[in-house]
Amino acid sequence: MAVNGLGVNGLGSTPYNIAVGGTDFDVLFNNFTSYVDVTNSLPNHRSALQYIPEEPWNDSTFPNTTILQSIPISVASHYASPDDIVGGGGGISAVYPTPGWQSCFGSSTGRSLPDVSFLAGNGLYGAGWGICTNLDTDAKGNPIADCAAGSTGNSFNLTGLGGTSAAAPAFAGMLALLKQKVGARLGQADYALYQHTGFPGITVNSSGSLVSIWAMYFR
Repeated sequence: MAVNGLGVNGLGSTPYNIAVGGTDFDVLFNNFTSYVDVTNSLPNHRSALQYIPEEPWNDSTFPNTTILQSIPISVASHYASPDDIVGGGGGISAVYPTPGWQSCFGSSTGRSLPDVSFLAGNGLYGAGWGICTNLDTDAKGNPIADCAAGSTGNSFNLTGLGGTSAAAPAFAGMLALLKQKVGARLGQADYALYQHTGFPGITVNSSGSLVSIWAMYFR
């Protein structure tokens, strides 16, 4: 419980970090085949047919729309359950001033976050991160091989995960590959990220969670 009012994450809001927010492919819930080729003949693959529109990641309500139209998950699902805030957010730091590299992109009153956003869907709308592990088991506790084609061709098992707990390390991994490519330390990459204006932006007013979110995002 916030005893001193709402605030941004203390670690993510320092000027020495890249704050990673979350997005989700909400349109997949009702239009999966419009964006994903389910007849792909390649084993263990599905192909995107076109760019999939993204919205801020928000599993707190259904559907993920304006705050006045959103319905708590417990009401939408007709199951009694405690409602909680499960989603990406953003805001302005009351501690750190606006960094120089953010002066033309964000708030003039303080450090804004997130800086970038990455997929954080965890399956609610049909999207999530799929990884190959040895952790899956069937109903009897027998191990199941991940990423091995099943008898129905494109049917196979994956371990699914999501949230900004997936988005942040995924973005860190991308920067690790970049560091490996250039062969030198990157330092605070926000200096370079904010130089690029070709990334799509998320500038929604307010989703079902309590705060607005804006960010560059990568695809």
